[in-house]
Amino acid sequence: MLDKIVHISSDMQFKYCKKQSQYKNLKAKKHISEIFSHDSIFFSPAAIYLSSLQWTFNEITFPTENKINLDFLISNFHFSTGIDVQHLTTLPELNLKVSAKIVELNKEGDFAFYFKLQKKYFKFEENNKKVELNNLYTIFRRALEIDDFSEEISELKKRSLLENIENDLYEELNIIFDKIFVLIAKLKKFNLSENYFVHEINEPKIRIKDIKKLN
Repeated sequence: MLDKIVHISSDMQFKYCKKQSQYKNLKAKKHISEIFSHDSIFFSPAAIYLSSLQWTFNEITFPTENKINLDFLISNFHFSTGIDVQHLTTLPELNLKVSAKIVELNKEGDFAFYFKLQKKYFKFEENNKKVELNNLYTIFRRALEIDDFSEEISELKKRSLLENIENDLYEELNIIFDKIFVLIAKLKKFNLSENYFVHEINEPKIRIKDIKKLN
């Protein structure tokens, strides 16, 4: 019986120390720690949710009272996006920049993709969907095959990069946005209703606005 009590106590202490470490990492980020008071970071639903995502957040800023900018890392990918929360129902598309360095056999490259995604429905509820980046890796590997970045990449070439992965890539990035909107709701800085429906536009649900080679 005593062994069981000691085991439970040790496990609880480990979880407490782990949470303490996660919150310290949040507080170490100036732009993030400023969102929370000294004490509330340990109790805020948004802070708890941030730590559970296990993403590395560099910045969460509010350029205006209705806008939020987020800059974060998942695995080797660097994401940044800005969202006008006030106009969710009229937003035709969401903008997302993703950059990463890719090494493949004897090739390597540092690229930034600028995506536009349609978001037909906003739901501010947590889900257990796992973030997968397999198709994101695929499109970055395909960028290694582009020979010339001195001129603007043609629309035909952009569409070819999405060939056979368009739907799956959209779902990968859509899951990330779903989790971003749960975070936005938990921050309680904006007046949100339960759900939003957005009018569809006559554009693909995901498209590449631009691609840049960074080195």
